[in-house]
Amino acid sequence: CSGKTISVWHFLSIASGSLAELETQLLIGEQLDYFPSTTIEPILRLIAELRSKIDGLSKHLLNTPPQRRSS
Repeated sequence: CSGKTISVWHFLSIASGSLAELETQLLIGEQLDYFPSTTIEPILRLIAELRSKIDGLSKHLLNTPPQRRSS
C-alpha cells in the first residue's frame, strides 16, 4: 500500500469509529426516552448503509496493488 492509500484507509477507519459512536449515542438516547425509536430507525439504517460503503472501500484499498509511477 502506498502512503496515500494508508492515509485514506486511516481516514475511513476514523469515519467508521465516528459512525459507531453516533449509533451508540442514539441508542442511549432512545433507552433514556429522549426520543422514540421511530425517530432513530431511519438514521440507524443510514448508519448501516454508510458503514457498509466504508467497509467496502476499505477492503478495496487494502486489496488494490500499489500503482507504479511512469518514468
